[in-house]
Amino acid sequence: MKIFKILSPLLLLITIFINGCGSNSKAGPVFDNPNTGGSTEVNGYKLVNITVPFDVHYANEAKNFKVQLLQNGVPVIGAKIQVAGLPAEFGVVTKAFANTDDSGYATFNYIAADPLINGVYSLDVFYDGEATSPTSTDNNSTQPFRIKTQLNINVQESNGDTPNGGGKINYSLVNTTNPFLVTYVSEEKSFGVQVLKGGIPIKGEDVSVATLPSKYGTISPATAKSNDAGYAIFNYLAPDPLTNGTYDLELSHTDENGSKVTNSLHIQVDKGAQEFTYQLTNASTPIILSEPNQKGFITVYLVDKTGVGVAGKTVNISILDNAYGVLTATVATTDSSGKASFEYTASSDIVGLGSTVLTASFTENGLSTTQNIEVKSESTFDYKLTNLTTPLMVTAPLQESSITIQLVNKANQPIVGKDISLTAIDIKYGSITPAVAKTDASGTAKFTYTAPDSLLGLTNTQSTLTFTENGLSVSDTLTIAMALDFDYKLTNLTTPIMVKTPSEKQKITVQLVDKNNQGVVGKDIGISALDVNYGFITPTISTTNDSGTAVFEYTAPSSLIGLSNTQSTVSFTESDLTISEVLTVSVQTAFNYKFSNPTTPLIVQAPKQESEVGVYLVDSNGLGIPDKDVSVTTIDSAYGSISPTTIKTDKSGRAIYKYLGPDSLSGLKNTFAKFSFTESDLTIYADMEIKVSAIGGGVYYKLVNAKTPISVINQNNQTLDVQLTVYDLPVIHARPCQEAPNLVSTDCVSPESIPREYGRIRAIVKDNGAIGTVQDGYVYFTYIPPSASEKANVGTEHIFNMYYIDKDGKIVASTPITIEMNY
Repeated sequence: MKIFKILSPLLLLITIFINGCGSNSKAGPVFDNPNTGGSTEVNGYKLVNITVPFDVHYANEAKNFKVQLLQNGVPVIGAKIQVAGLPAEFGVVTKAFANTDDSGYATFNYIAADPLINGVYSLDVFYDGEATSPTSTDNNSTQPFRIKTQLNINVQESNGDTPNGGGKINYSLVNTTNPFLVTYVSEEKSFGVQVLKGGIPIKGEDVSVATLPSKYGTISPATAKSNDAGYAIFNYLAPDPLTNGTYDLELSHTDENGSKVTNSLHIQVDKGAQEFTYQLTNASTPIILSEPNQKGFITVYLVDKTGVGVAGKTVNISILDNAYGVLTATVATTDSSGKASFEYTASSDIVGLGSTVLTASFTENGLSTTQNIEVKSESTFDYKLTNLTTPLMVTAPLQESSITIQLVNKANQPIVGKDISLTAIDIKYGSITPAVAKTDASGTAKFTYTAPDSLLGLTNTQSTLTFTENGLSVSDTLTIAMALDFDYKLTNLTTPIMVKTPSEKQKITVQLVDKNNQGVVGKDIGISALDVNYGFITPTISTTNDSGTAVFEYTAPSSLIGLSNTQSTVSFTESDLTISEVLTVSVQTAFNYKFSNPTTPLIVQAPKQESEVGVYLVDSNGLGIPDKDVSVTTIDSAYGSISPTTIKTDKSGRAIYKYLGPDSLSGLKNTFAKFSFTESDLTIYADMEIKVSAIGGGVYYKLVNAKTPISVINQNNQTLDVQLTVYDLPVIHARPCQEAPNLVSTDCVSPESIPREYGRIRAIVKDNGAIGTVQDGYVYFTYIPPSASEKANVGTEHIFNMYYIDKDGKIVASTPITIEMNY
């Protein structure tokens, strides 16, 4: 038989291709950020002692890093140290800058991405200052300078175990009370930090604080347990006298395996300072880049503690990775509504990019608020190349062969009359004509290959076929292989391996035969290692027995959660020639459930309130699963009760419970209940927040008489209305929330965001300035169905909430509305 000496170069090609792909196809395993410019030392200033090593091994891993600013060897206090933008696939730095403490150190909080992408990223850390101009005779003449260093973030995902072997790290500390401003002697304040496990708030976890120097005050207790909402609360007492300055206090949580996560409280002591009352909100995120050189604006709003926009303030934004484009300016002044706008232009090549994160920030009196904005590339390039004649087998000198390739759109329909080009091959391997060919009625472009007059010493070569339009390209690789004699083949491989239970063992066999299909004895067959999450295969090399069979053993991992399929390569090599077969390991867990549309938040507005709450159990296609037991956790009795604790889902897949509120709402804020479903030792969860909105027996608002369900039978718009009442009477001048430029964000009714495949909702404004003109309490919206190409499957539904937000910005009433997709 004939076999072809193409495997090693092909593997090299695949390796190069894989290393070039991912969230940014222009990067390999080592990623460099865009150069922020700057020197290592200017006028005696330099950044030193940055945290090394900075290794990341687990998804959502939270840790701090520090850097010290010195001038002529002396720590610089109160200086602003900044970090460049960090691509989202490498995690997030929670603030774009930090001020140096009494030792000259600036501390930053980092949270790893989920999932992790292995690689190294060099993050620029820099300081902008001013120094006397070396070319000026005027000692008062200065010029700006920048010094920088780099934090090397080394992401190498662990095998899923903590250093002590206790399972994957999934704790994190978030939502620290920052900034924490101290303004007078003996001031008493409290602060908190939230403990999450797998992204869910968790009760009863110990959080510790590091020792605080006495000149910054005292904190008690040293360790606090998290409450129902996951918050650990500490008490702070300011010293007497006050000493102005900043201090980053470490907060930490250590799990049962000794694994530690941290966050920092940024203490700012500023005697007589005004409380920082600003917040950045409503950022235009994500920014979707859909075409080359696209122009647009990134916006973010600066509001005060009442939610009102603040005009005339300076907002900064971090530098955009130049692979994604450029910003016209990184500084903007807020307009009358509090909006800061930054103009951007996308790069000319956005194909293959993933996403990156910018950080907008506002600082006053040394205190800051930040907001992250994601920039994502979603190219609308609608073509792909398929059905390429590859590899092209060359068996004789001057052989002529036809090469064809098809251009189709995303619906696999042929594209006619387009130019497909190919790169020229080394002349010693022959020639391909023409260099450019048009696609015919079937979308196929045709080329002719002519082999050289001698094949002596040749192995294989490659050519790239490409289609380009509007600056975007798609390509495929043609391999031209020279034939050689090789009399073996691998057959009867045990594949796929079907894995159904954790830690199970299965035998894998493969047979090596010659051209007469006779087993070949005493040959070494190799098998490549699996992804460690899928288990392992032993041995890595097995010698064929009397029948030509090599035997291996597969052992499944201890947990099958989240696994699907993986592959291994079984190969035999002799005389630099290799044959191989692919072994597939398929995890066949029957668990394909998820929760949808839990009742959250549940708004409690009156003592002994009775409400129906629940959650949908659906399959991977979003269809409800009936007759399954779904449970709900017991809540703190101060917040009422939920019954029963376990109930079967109805025919639509919904588990329905009864909530009964407490006799008194005094002093209550919020708590959480958790829905759960377990099958085959696998469990899923969904949270329900119970939020107490009645203050001192305050006004009893309701949203009633909503138009539900919305039955979508075509692409025509529909009018949606809902009535706002107080003490069951219509609210005069009810109004919807509005976007800029006529921003209305309080004392208004607003729908929550719905998935794109279920359409959009826009407010119908009926007001006189900022005052609603309707007299019957009804608020109106336009429902816009999705396009035919984007819509959800027929027969599916989505439930969303309509909210009333009071004048203090609190949600005090809600009602669910169902969208049914019927076309």
